[in-house]
Amino acid sequence: MIHKEGQGNFSVGGRESWYPSLNSFLDQATYDLTFKVPKQYTLVSVGKLMKQWNEENLACTQWKSDIPLAVAGFNYGAFKKKQITDADTKYEVEAYYTPDVPDYLHELPGFNLTPGTMADQVLNEAQNSIRLFTHWFVRPPMDASPSRSSRSLTLVSLGPGWSIYP
Repeated sequence: MIHKEGQGNFSVGGRESWYPSLNSFLDQATYDLTFKVPKQYTLVSVGKLMKQWNEENLACTQWKSDIPLAVAGFNYGAFKKKQITDADTKYEVEAYYTPDVPDYLHELPGFNLTPGTMADQVLNEAQNSIRLFTHWFVRPPMDASPSRSSRSLTLVSLGPGWSIYP
């Protein structure tokens, strides 16, 4: 189910056999997810990070979503983290990325983007999207974390995972 993609990147397979859905993005649910991954890796998921602890050689985390979501996305890997706090909207935006691209991207001729540079672009695009949609509509339904004075949005940049929006 979990596949090593190289350079600290992983992908999740078999989604059709474990994901609690009837294969429709109209199906939504709240989630209370607990993960245990090897200690050297970081896991990022939908919702708020509620708790972190260690068990022997495992890094354990619990994530909860307060609002119904169509996708319970997550990813783990040898992530580094970049974050910004938008001065206008007070949203904190985080991007997690691996130090290098997955092995299959090394084979592409002319591919010279680095995950850190791509994470910067993802952060800028997320920040601009939040500003635009807050101006046009209303504040997105992301609750403020009790441990932070700002609102939070987490993204996983580059790799076989997907973007994570709590």
